[in-house]
Amino acid sequence: MLFTAKLVVVYFLAINAFTFAAFYFDKKASMANRRRISEKTLLTLCLMGGSPFAMVAMKRFRHKTVKQPFKNILIGILVLQVILIIGMLYWLSDRLLTLPV
Repeated sequence: MLFTAKLVVVYFLAINAFTFAAFYFDKKASMANRRRISEKTLLTLCLMGGSPFAMVAMKRFRHKTVKQPFKNILIGILVLQVILIIGMLYWLSDRLLTLPV
C-alpha cells in the first residue's frame, strides 16, 4: 500500500512538472512565432493530472489566460479531478474503517 502511494505521488509530481514545462515552452514558442504545442496536447496533460500546475503556469507565464474555451475546459477538468479525488478519499476511508483489526 505504501509503495503504491509513493508511486502516485511520484506520478503526480512528474505529470505536473511536465505540464508546467509544456506551458513554458508553448509560451516561448508563441513569443518567437515558432511551432506551438497544440491545445489538445496541453489539455490532455491537464486531464492526466497536470491541471494544478497548468493553472500555476497560466498565471506565472500569462499564457492562455484570455482564451476562454481553453480556460473554461481547464477549470472543468480541475473541478472534475477534485470531485474524483474527494470521492476516492471517501471510498478509501470507508474501506479502511471497515477493515478487521
